[in-house]
Amino acid sequence: MQYIVTAADSNGTQTVTDIFDTEPTGYTSPMAVYPVDDTVQVGIFWTTTDGVTFTPAPVSIYTAQYEADIDGILEAFASQRYNDLMHAISYENSTNPTWQAEAQYVIQSRDQMFETLYSIMDAATPDAVPTWEDVQAQLPTLAWPD
Repeated sequence: MQYIVTAADSNGTQTVTDIFDTEPTGYTSPMAVYPVDDTVQVGIFWTTTDGVTFTPAPVSIYTAQYEADIDGILEAFASQRYNDLMHAISYENSTNPTWQAEAQYVIQSRDQMFETLYSIMDAATPDAVPTWEDVQAQLPTLAWPD
């Protein structure tokens, strides 16, 4: 189940501001959290479990989520050999050729992943947003250089 967070404007119109895979906490009025019933989605609209329908979230909400997903992939990959992504990248100018090559590979991979994401999302519209699976399928596969 997904959850949407909405904010009300001065006219009381609710606009989707964020999307979560787990129930978020800490939101207070005029923001509200609604569980989305995947079985009751109507066209391009979100229908919550209590029957409230919202127009689609802006593409930027999805882009931000996908950016975080890519960050997670890069962190997990870099952590296979280094403490974290920034630690791996810090070896870009290392005098050790293996560490330097690995750092340059991580940097190039990061750039390719985000360039791919932004290219995909630039073509998206609120009623035709690619799923994370669609985006992920177009991202480069990560493998440490020999």
